[in-house]
Amino acid sequence: MNGNEQPLFDYQSALQLDRASQQEGLNEQQLMGQAALSCFLALQSELESCRRLLLLCGGGNNGGDGYALLYHLLSWRQLGGKAPEKILLLAHGIPRSDASRYYQALAMRLVERQTSVAVLPIAVEQLNAIEWQETDLIVEALLGAGQRPPLRPDLSAILLSVQRARQRTVQRPRLISIDVPAGLFEEQPSSFGAAPADAPLPDRVLCTGAWKLAALLHPQLRSSCSLELAALGFSAGLKPSAWWSSHNLPAHNFFRRSDLDHKYRAGHAWLIGGSSGMEGAAVLAARSFFAAGGGILNGWLPAEGSVALAMSSEPSVLWQELNQAGGRKPAALAIGPGLQSEMLKTQRMLLLQLAVAATASEAWLILDASATALALDGDFPEQLRRRTLLTPHGGEWQGLGGAPVDCVNALLRAQSWHRDRLRCWCLLKGPQSILFSPDGDIHLVGGPQGDLATAGSGDALAGILLAALCKTSSSSALQSMLASLSLLSAAARHAGPNPSASEFPAAIKSILSEDRAHEVLLPQSKRPEQ
Repeated sequence: MNGNEQPLFDYQSALQLDRASQQEGLNEQQLMGQAALSCFLALQSELESCRRLLLLCGGGNNGGDGYALLYHLLSWRQLGGKAPEKILLLAHGIPRSDASRYYQALAMRLVERQTSVAVLPIAVEQLNAIEWQETDLIVEALLGAGQRPPLRPDLSAILLSVQRARQRTVQRPRLISIDVPAGLFEEQPSSFGAAPADAPLPDRVLCTGAWKLAALLHPQLRSSCSLELAALGFSAGLKPSAWWSSHNLPAHNFFRRSDLDHKYRAGHAWLIGGSSGMEGAAVLAARSFFAAGGGILNGWLPAEGSVALAMSSEPSVLWQELNQAGGRKPAALAIGPGLQSEMLKTQRMLLLQLAVAATASEAWLILDASATALALDGDFPEQLRRRTLLTPHGGEWQGLGGAPVDCVNALLRAQSWHRDRLRCWCLLKGPQSILFSPDGDIHLVGGPQGDLATAGSGDALAGILLAALCKTSSSSALQSMLASLSLLSAAARHAGPNPSASEFPAAIKSILSEDRAHEVLLPQSKRPEQ
């Protein structure tokens, strides 16, 4: 780890973390009170400026967080702080835990004792009659990390009423979800706000105690709402389900050449790809390699006549036909950019031999596009796996035998499948990129970024990874891979709106020429707040 990663917990692990903290002396009431106080401090400015608050409280501990939040808000008002003029309280079910009942009782006592804030209990039927305004605020504390599908009809009715109320007005109130949004399941894909029957899409999610894997894995939540951590200060140690890494690594620390570098020390690599008609993919990977600081590159092309075409496009590469491959062993080898699957079949043994020869000196192997299938070849050497990186997109992942990763349970099944079948580094590219380590550890990287939805972005990434892994030891592999993704993300944003991948090499060079490269990386509004 490099200090940039944040631990993520699935629902069961989050509950275990809660229980472990209680065993260390923090009782359930303390944890609930701290969670609510952390949420109150995060929401204080919104609570003070809103005219009317609708608070939705369920019968579980998530509802208890809602009652505790109400208690802190009314306590703050008694001390002279600002509060909404009116609070509408929709209590769904009777609190089931002692801690929830405790905070419900505390809040209700304050409701009875003060007169400055009108707290009005309402039923779900009354939601449809409310005339919403932009100055209103909805805080949803219906279901937390214990929720399982399907939603009960009574809960669905509440969420549907909120959804319709927000859809029928231009000045819709902001919606805040405590811990995780109601309707965010781990067992199946969840959709928010797209259809009338969907759960409403929150504007803001405050994960209490620990980051929830379900929220960080969900592309729609990542791209359309603010995800924040309402920290409790858990002290209990528990292995997380996954790690999250933002796109904010200072890329220049990994890719700038030293003043003492020569061309081999700066990074010597081999690149195999560019089938006939697809030479441009190999050229783009090569340009990205040099832009990211690589020193010398041998390019091997499988089709006759491709060498002259590639040489005229990028003469800095030592291009030759694939059947002439050999010579000084590289520090890293990439197979795949622009390589047709049919070529992979006819040259399978040659490619495996080159991979074995190139990696005999502890070099790194990158298998991209159709070449990812080599990792499942019965002749693929087991000893190469810990220094091999696959970079499939979703379709190529499924071609390898992996199932779509569209919810937490699917991710955990993919983790098990990867550990059984692949056992190497594997970067599953998509709106939410997922990096599996050879040991099966999971890293979520960055978040959805439309600027990367362009043909050739994977080829550019292959070149960046090739430059990074040329100078990477096993101990720093994770940091190099994360930095490569960070640099690609920065290049896409630096290139301007709707860039083509051909613009990425120039953007990479521009970023690395800046003294403060990290300032052009992913904006704060597009990643979870610390």
